[in-house]
Amino acid sequence: MNKSKVAFCNLQNSCSESVRISIFVVLAALLSIHATPAQAQGRIDCASLNSKILHRSVRYCVMLPPSYESSKGTKYPVLYFRDRYEKFFLSEFLPYVETHFRIIRDRRHRGVTGLSMGGFGALRFAFAHPEVFASVSAQSPALITETPQQVNADLRDAGPLARVLGNAFGNPVDVAHWNANNPLNLAQRNRIALKTEAIYFNCGEQDEFGFAEGASKLHKQLTAMGLQHEFHLYPGSHDAEYFLSHLHETMEFHWKAFTTKR
Repeated sequence: MNKSKVAFCNLQNSCSESVRISIFVVLAALLSIHATPAQAQGRIDCASLNSKILHRSVRYCVMLPPSYESSKGTKYPVLYFRDRYEKFFLSEFLPYVETHFRIIRDRRHRGVTGLSMGGFGALRFAFAHPEVFASVSAQSPALITETPQQVNADLRDAGPLARVLGNAFGNPVDVAHWNANNPLNLAQRNRIALKTEAIYFNCGEQDEFGFAEGASKLHKQLTAMGLQHEFHLYPGSHDAEYFLSHLHETMEFHWKAFTTKR
């Protein structure tokens, strides 16, 4: 699929401003790689959606391909980037995007991706709802091999994991909530449905939060379960430089998934 024929959605949450701006620039540039100068005028639309579920306004940006204005009859696959609010995302945001933009409204043309905790969220969404998403990718997903008790100790001491997790699983950790949302558990629970889902994830070998161990554990589990997936350990740490250097291949993965019947 030509990169000029994909729409991307990003919720402006849980990401530093500097990283967010960089990601927007890179994605906008990717949209124009195979377009002529006259065609390469894609745009980024940012607005707000009033959420009845969250009781507040949620900012979002949609990165539209160059052909969006010129090809009025064309509908596009969509790749959603991040967010930790499941009910809002599935019940409000996804239907809103699919009714306000020319989106192909079926599972095959719907993907989800994210970085770090957003990568955890992407895997969690896709593994919990394989009927909604046909493809998922994650960079340096916050897959934690420590027990909830070990995580609690890190939270008490304001250790490295505290900077990533915050209160996402409670402080102290709500063990039932932790287990119910663990992508490794969800993959096991929905292993049959995941056979038709395209899965990609990578992680830096020098990831300072130890997420390379969690990513490797997920790789081994999916392999043992006979679930096809693509996994890479690359040199690098948990930072914007690593994310941006491999963002292109995650986009390529989704474009391929959008055009491949599974």
